[in-house]
Amino acid sequence: MITASDDERLDDAGGGFGESRSGYGEDMATPALVRPRDDKWIAGVCAGLANRFGLPPGLVRLAFVIFGLVGAGEIVYIVLWIVMPKAQPS
Repeated sequence: MITASDDERLDDAGGGFGESRSGYGEDMATPALVRPRDDKWIAGVCAGLANRFGLPPGLVRLAFVIFGLVGAGEIVYIVLWIVMPKAQPS
């Protein structure tokens, strides 16, 4: 059984149940969820999602087209267009 003191000791060593200070592991850098200024077709939503999750942009675009035909892909795309910030100019 893990006690509170064990959890604190593990946190000090960089493990355990507590959240790390940065929110990510030391060597795990995750790209931000932003709409890129390049490599976009309409608003950059699919390219941003693909970049964030490490998928090919064409696959994400195809998924949105299929989802739009059988579901509410257009609504989700518009909501993400509004919610996702643009990438900062580099």
